[in-house]
Amino acid sequence: MTDKILKYLELMNDIYTVSTCLGLKTFVWGGFAVDILYGELTRDHGDLDCFTGNPVENIYELKSKYEVLGYSVNYLDDFWMMQIEKGDVHATFNTVKNVVEIAHWHHAGPHGTVFFPYNWLDEEPNAFYDSTVYTCGVKLAWL
Repeated sequence: MTDKILKYLELMNDIYTVSTCLGLKTFVWGGFAVDILYGELTRDHGDLDCFTGNPVENIYELKSKYEVLGYSVNYLDDFWMMQIEKGDVHATFNTVKNVVEIAHWHHAGPHGTVFFPYNWLDEEPNAFYDSTVYTCGVKLAWL
């Protein structure tokens, strides 16, 4: 396992810890979600894609928690998107809201929304190597 992948696994743990501390859930989607659901790494990764509940409402708390852990934090107002970075690893967080059990995933802020059943998302976290992480779930990952 490469040093960079180990850093991404640490990043996943940090995301889980920060989210849990703030009473939020952050879900991994994209390439890492496929690997997590598959149960092992299948390739190298260049980023970590996430969506989280209410990041706009919690941006100051999120920013503070991640900065304490050594991450630089950038929030893109136009896209309701938060980015964190430490060294050569980074994650991007889009917004997801649960509206009457329908997930509203704002992948580009007000410029693009994907709707799907909220229960597609993991209800319980996954163990992935030495990390704990929620994913977008099998149904959404395989679309």
